[in-house]
Amino acid sequence: MARLPTVWQYFKQIGWQSHYRDSCTLLLHLKVASWDVGLQCCLLVAGSNWCDCGCCIQTVVVPAGILRLLRDLDKQARKEGGAVYMLNGNHESLNVCGDFRYVTPGAFIEAAMEFGIPREVAVRNWEGCIQARAALFLPGGLVARDLSRNPTVLVVNDTAFAHGGLLPVHVNYGLERMNAEVAAWMRRDKLPDEDGYATPPFLAMGDGNSVMWNRQLSREHYANPIDRFHACNMVQQALARIGAKRLVVGHTPQMRGVNCECDGKVWRVDVGMSAGVLNAPAGVLEIHPAVEEGGEVVCKVLGEDLLTTYDEDSMVEL
Repeated sequence: MARLPTVWQYFKQIGWQSHYRDSCTLLLHLKVASWDVGLQCCLLVAGSNWCDCGCCIQTVVVPAGILRLLRDLDKQARKEGGAVYMLNGNHESLNVCGDFRYVTPGAFIEAAMEFGIPREVAVRNWEGCIQARAALFLPGGLVARDLSRNPTVLVVNDTAFAHGGLLPVHVNYGLERMNAEVAAWMRRDKLPDEDGYATPPFLAMGDGNSVMWNRQLSREHYANPIDRFHACNMVQQALARIGAKRLVVGHTPQMRGVNCECDGKVWRVDVGMSAGVLNAPAGVLEIHPAVEEGGEVVCKVLGEDLLTTYDEDSMVEL
C-alpha cells in the first residue's frame, strides 16, 4: 500500500492543488458512482509532505476493497500522529438490512469475488452474487463486522459528525449508547439472558428523524422563517449538550456546493459529485483550529481550482 505522499497525490488527481502549513481538518464529500454503500469518514493525518491535514470523505458506495483502503490509511495516519474515522450512514444500514436496491451490478460482482467466486463465474450467476453479498453484509457477515467498528455519531474536538443530522432527542438517548447498539446489531451479538439478537435503535436509522436519514438540517430553502428557526434551535441545543460548536452532515446533495446554515453551526458537505446524482464539481470543507487559546476556528471551502474563505453574506438568503 502506498505511503502518505502517494495518498496525497491521489487527492491531487481528483482535483486539488493546495499546500498546508497549519494543522487543520479537511472535509470532503466524495460520491463515486461505482460504489454502493454510504460512507462518511474523517481522516486526520500528520507529517510527510503535508502537515496535520484531515479529510472527511463521504461516498455512496463502499465495497470491501474500499474499506480495506481506509483501514490502511488509518494505520498510516496513526503512525504520523493522526487517525482515520469512518461513520456509518443510511446506505450501510440498508445493506446490513439486506436492502440492496441501490447496489450497482459491478458492486454485486465485487462482493462475489470478495466471497471467493471467480469473476468469470460471477458475471453469469446473479443469484450467486446476491447470496454472496448477503453473506458479507447481513449482521454477523465479514463486511458487517467491519462496519460495526464505525460510529454512527462522532465528535472530534469541537466538531460533531453525523450522516444525516443530530437532534436533542439523539443526544438524550446517548451517543455512546447509540453507537454501541448499532455496532452490536451489525456484529449480530446475542442478547444477554434472552433469546434473539441485538437490533438497531430506532433513533439511529428508523425514520426520517433518525441520525442516518434526517434531512431537516440540510434544506437549502426553508418554507418559512419559523421552520428555519426551529431547525437551528434544535441543532444549537444538541451541540450545546455535547460541548460541540458545529455539526458536519452529508446525505442530502446541495445544489450550491459545500455550505453552512444556522450561523455556521451546520455544515453540509454533500455536493453530489457522482454522475448519478448531480455530477457536480468537488467541494471540500477545511477546518483550521484557533491559532491561540480562545481564538476563532476558521472554516474554509475549497473548490477544485481555488481555496476561498467561506462568506456567509455571499450566500443566497434562506
